[in-house]
Amino acid sequence: IEEFLYAQMKGTQNESRRIEYFRAFADLARSETALAKLKDLISGRLEIPGLELRSRDRFRMLQTLIAQDDADASRLQNELAAADTSSEGRRYAFGVAAAVPDAATKLALYTRFMEDPRLPEAWIEEALGPFNTLEHAQLTAPLLLPALEAIPEMKRQKKIFFVNDWLASFIGGQSSRASLQTVEQFLAANALDRDLRLKTLEYLDTLERTVLVREKFGAR
Repeated sequence: IEEFLYAQMKGTQNESRRIEYFRAFADLARSETALAKLKDLISGRLEIPGLELRSRDRFRMLQTLIAQDDADASRLQNELAAADTSSEGRRYAFGVAAAVPDAATKLALYTRFMEDPRLPEAWIEEALGPFNTLEHAQLTAPLLLPALEAIPEMKRQKKIFFVNDWLASFIGGQSSRASLQTVEQFLAANALDRDLRLKTLEYLDTLERTVLVREKFGAR
């Protein structure tokens, strides 16, 4: 699929489709060849006809490299952070750093989410997706229950869409039956407000479908 996405990204004449193929390629690149292309795109050695890459696009590719523990990710992270010192650039840099595949780093960052009052809400939202990279499910699974237990207080302190993103990321970043049971047991043991319960059930349904598919066809 990497080769198909790359070919379409380079060859299609439809600008909106070209952007879609680029984003899919940036998110799904896994092979050494595909990751090397991401690095060439970030550095400017490789270009996409008719598509000017923005800072956000480069950070998007960097996120994949960080999540895959690429050897050049740290250097590229420093280069992109130095190239874009705007408020948005700093937010992007913080977000992609959450993709580091290390349990201790995840725990330290989660602690900041919960305890650092100076950390902007928008920065946390930027980091939720990278933090809960699906391939890091084993690293984030221990934080699933604390994340669920935090939502009643979050509802009181933060905007409801923040809580929705929080639930979508922490539940959506899991794929195992053990995590499914964690969410089910949490719901059984806690009398949540109706809106929180319904939102949690919504994302639980997606997790349940994921688990059933993986168990039927085998995890890949």
